[in-house]
Amino acid sequence: MDKAVVHIVDDNIDLAQVIAHMMRSEGLEAKSYRSAEEFLAAVTPEEHGCLLLDLRMPTMSGLELQEALISSHSILPIIFMSGDGDVSSATSGLKAGAIDFIEKPVHEASLMAAVKEAIRRSEVSHQERERQAERAKLFARLTNRENEILCLMTQGLSAKEIGKKLTISPRTAEIHRARVMEKLCVGSAAELVTLAISFGAAQPPPPLGS
Repeated sequence: MDKAVVHIVDDNIDLAQVIAHMMRSEGLEAKSYRSAEEFLAAVTPEEHGCLLLDLRMPTMSGLELQEALISSHSILPIIFMSGDGDVSSATSGLKAGAIDFIEKPVHEASLMAAVKEAIRRSEVSHQERERQAERAKLFARLTNRENEILCLMTQGLSAKEIGKKLTISPRTAEIHRARVMEKLCVGSAAELVTLAISFGAAQPPPPLGS
């Protein structure tokens, strides 16, 4: 995983540089930007770290940048900053997924605590994204028929029931079941269901009486 970077977006460049120095004194890498547009031009959605974001800026606001990042599926945690006491905007940002709101002038201990929590969350999110990518590789190995078998297995159907459902012999269904488990690198039906649920591939059981 790439090293975490604290990105600071604030049109008050002097303050941004002070905060960047504060981060570096704690052993963190930091980069500052004068505007949301400058940040968007330099940073990819896959960035690891966190974003310290001013709510009010002359062109694109902090909330508008947050919306742009959500649209690009960024998982970079956001900490809003504002010296205007803009509770309404801060609340909107928090509801949209920002993890904290820091009032200016910033209190160093509070800011560092928020940044460290944001980086921790970023690490968790990136680890989960990597695990999901690995799961995707496993599921991509399945044929269309094996995907059908998988869906029925997650509903708890036996080889005999799967065979009846797909009009194939129980023996053929059992062979498909074994191949699905082999390709997904699982040793039991319970493990397979857990993996399928985590990937979103599990199917709900049919309603009673169906």
